[in-house]
Amino acid sequence: MARTLEVVPKTAWLTVNRACNFRCRWCYAEGTEYIGKDELDIDTAKRITMIIKKLGIDRISIIGGEPTLWRHLLEFNVFCKEISMKTCIVTNAALFGLDSFWKEYLLSPCDEISISVKGASSEELKNNTSVQDYKNVINGIARAIEYYKTGINVVLNNLNSGFITEYAVLAKEINAIFLNISFCSVSISDKATVSDYVIEPHVIVDIVTKQYPRINQLMDGNVFFEMNIPFCVWPDKFLEELIKRDQITSGCHVFKKCGLIFDTNSQLLICNALYDYPIGTLDNDFFDSKSLLAHVNKPKIVKYYKELSRKPSVYCDGCKWYDKCGGGCPLNWSIYDPDEIISNYI
Repeated sequence: MARTLEVVPKTAWLTVNRACNFRCRWCYAEGTEYIGKDELDIDTAKRITMIIKKLGIDRISIIGGEPTLWRHLLEFNVFCKEISMKTCIVTNAALFGLDSFWKEYLLSPCDEISISVKGASSEELKNNTSVQDYKNVINGIARAIEYYKTGINVVLNNLNSGFITEYAVLAKEINAIFLNISFCSVSISDKATVSDYVIEPHVIVDIVTKQYPRINQLMDGNVFFEMNIPFCVWPDKFLEELIKRDQITSGCHVFKKCGLIFDTNSQLLICNALYDYPIGTLDNDFFDSKSLLAHVNKPKIVKYYKELSRKPSVYCDGCKWYDKCGGGCPLNWSIYDPDEIISNYI
């Protein structure tokens, strides 16, 4: 009898470069130093994509760095269309503000897009990213929204936490269909644990619950939250309201054991925020879809998943929310005491 697989990949990310035209102060990838030559070559990108395709995955997210700077992007998109692999580019969309680049991109665009907005004003964008051409950035974002009929994504951190309403106003001005808000998370490298811009869970709750009525009104109900903190820290009534309105997503791919992330060196990562700790490498640990599936289900890899996704607190036992939130992002507990955080709300 065939054994039941613990890790079943259903989604995939391809890190195509580390170069970026922004310098977001909270970016998990800051430790990669944005090296321009650190990129995935096109042949390897195609090979990894074929491996992913043979696992039954038909959609791949293209991430960086800033993937619009990847010189192979259009060729890769052509290839993906040929094999019926949908692509989603995760981008700051700034280059789309340049007429020449936008015209070229439209020759072979990605199928989907996830637009990350870093500032709701010229001053905020400059402070957060060191980018000064706010008009061009917003023009690029607006072009992408019009073309893809999509919304914008914002990472809530201690630099922009007072401007959620401003992001909702901007979203309406540029005809964004939705506003998706996630929370800045911890990243861990072999040099340091980085949490300078992470907001404490109880502060997140206070900020969001106070500003939610206004931003929900501005967005006509099209505001969503990606949760990386335990559900139990939220007021039950507020949380139930979000769930009823389908305005919440939770439980990352680590908790669900369903994601594959490849970096620019063809290494397999368990999490983007753990970029210095690969769990395998193409041609060393796997070479095709069958060997990749076998590799991620090796006892040591499964154990790693289980250790990362274990219940962070004794208070999670029997919690009605645990199956939805998984106790929040496990990296949170590298800087917080989970029993202390959670016990305050039990």
